[in-house]
Amino acid sequence: MSDWSADPDGFNESVIREFRASGGVVGGELAHVHLLLLTTTDVRRGRRRTTPLAYHRRGERYVVIASNGGATTHPKWFRNLERDPNVTVEVGAERFPATARILDGAEHDAVFAAIVARAPAAGAFQEKAGRTIPVIELVWLMGSADPTGRSAASSGVPPLRWTSSD
Repeated sequence: MSDWSADPDGFNESVIREFRASGGVVGGELAHVHLLLLTTTDVRRGRRRTTPLAYHRRGERYVVIASNGGATTHPKWFRNLERDPNVTVEVGAERFPATARILDGAEHDAVFAAIVARAPAAGAFQEKAGRTIPVIELVWLMGSADPTGRSAASSGVPPLRWTSSD
């Protein structure tokens, strides 16, 4: 992998290549990080853009934060999904369409607090950024197979509870 600080785009591209080549397993400094690939549509150019992100679980749903490493601005991928919430998620060897739902109010606060309890770096990013870090829930699209292999019609909406497996 290339060095994040010297070449963030090159680093992300190498993570994406390794993730896809190994069924979602990445080595090096990210070996113990739960990673997913989030593909959004660049609203300016209409191109699909993929970003590797750490994820957290909320029941059977995936949650990501738009920390941008503690930068004062939101990451580009977040700006894209604000305008077009239709995304593609890759976790392990699974790939599925989803809708990005930006959490707000008390729901945002509770989920972000739970994330910080499990991953204190998220809290440090919040302090460094001086902004509210968005929390995004990735909800698989109805009519497609969900990431656990059930159909949306048969399983209903996955429960909203934190798992202890993370």
